[in-house]
Amino acid sequence: MSKLTRAAGRWVVGILVVAGGGDAFGQSCQPAWDATIGQPGLTGVPYALAVFDDGTGPALYVGGFFERAGGPTGIVVNNIAKWNGTQWSALAQGVDSAVYALAVYDDGTGSALYVGGSFQSASGIGARNIAKWNGTTWSPVGGGMTDGLNVTALTVFDDSNGLALYAAGRFTTAGGVPANRIARWNGTAWSALGSGLNNNATALTATNVASAVGPALYVGGNFTSAGGLNAYRIACWEGELGWSVLGNGLNNNALALEIFNDGTGPALYAGGKFTLAGTVSANYIAKWNGTTWSTLGSGANNGMNERVNALAVFDDGTGGGAKLYAAGEFTTAGGAPIACIARWNHQTQTWSALGDGSNDEVQTLAVAPAGTPIGPSLYVGGFFTLVGDELASRIAEWVGCIDVQPGDCDEDGDIDRNDYIRFQQCLTGPGAGPVPPTCDCVKFDGDTDVDLKDFAAFQIGFTG
Repeated sequence: MSKLTRAAGRWVVGILVVAGGGDAFGQSCQPAWDATIGQPGLTGVPYALAVFDDGTGPALYVGGFFERAGGPTGIVVNNIAKWNGTQWSALAQGVDSAVYALAVYDDGTGSALYVGGSFQSASGIGARNIAKWNGTTWSPVGGGMTDGLNVTALTVFDDSNGLALYAAGRFTTAGGVPANRIARWNGTAWSALGSGLNNNATALTATNVASAVGPALYVGGNFTSAGGLNAYRIACWEGELGWSVLGNGLNNNALALEIFNDGTGPALYAGGKFTLAGTVSANYIAKWNGTTWSTLGSGANNGMNERVNALAVFDDGTGGGAKLYAAGEFTTAGGAPIACIARWNHQTQTWSALGDGSNDEVQTLAVAPAGTPIGPSLYVGGFFTLVGDELASRIAEWVGCIDVQPGDCDEDGDIDRNDYIRFQQCLTGPGAGPVPPTCDCVKFDGDTDVDLKDFAAFQIGFTG
């Protein structure tokens, strides 16, 4: 039999060899850049990425400041677009200005994509700085941020009163309710988080896992006070317990926050413009374990040489589990030349590059899971026009590896009717020549076509 692995949008077949009672697979794949989504890509810069299923399957949603997707002659999307793995589509007429944040939330009427930014309308419907897309139509969210300049961050958190959507940015009211730079939407009304923040917020993350850093909502920005407490650019909201601080905070803006478990328990990771976390010299990225700050890397070369804009947790399938990825404007990480995106290996305490990285700043990251037409992949958006050695206009895909049972074309763990439909589409008969890469998953006998020999092997694994 054979083993299939996915790398950079292609299926790689390795023949299984059995000898002396032992099994040996062909060489496994390596993660790699796939620039398909960026060729020709976007006409402007993406600032937010998220995966959402509108009922037609999981897809990547891209928000930012751009008119078209698919290049200068592509479709008009107005600052937000959907990528289903093969093509772009618009969300009605989009929104009338920049998008900075995306999050998926169910307010009781079904899962929907919430969009934050600096816009005033969505497809002609009044929606100030925040709007809801249910897969077919836009709607406002409780009147939005009526005096706000923008919404820059969104996340979902349960503060013991049920899951709610949290929005942060530069506003001071939400739905007419005084709410300084951060607010809670429970599906029907906006509410404040105490007295809020004294300056702008730019990042949110949350965890409902009980640990040294949770359950809690974390917010980062350029504020110095949260709920009246001295909270330098980062703070924690724990619902009925109110606001708390993270040591002495940070000496400059926090731009990205992420929860990651490196094997020692969940911890908060912060990226931004800072060089000091608490009393620790930390270059643009740091870890908070619930009591103390620490660096990612040791000595003067810890962290990066420039700001970190985005963080994500992704398992590239090469072993060792999920890793933390950081992206921004940097050109070194851990003292090594690494261009704008890097992977932190907590087991070896080292940074590594993703190929040759990108040729310009990365603004946003999002993870698409395995078993979907868009994954397993880490999607990257920013100002760049090149990733690795491939042209990519402001958006690209770092593709991970996944081991798949031969015949399981839709990667759902079994060989069923959906896979049989794919087999029928690929069946060519003997000597017909090579089949397209989308048919590699039903090639069993090692030749270039899909014929009755492949069908015999397909039947063995068929589960109905």
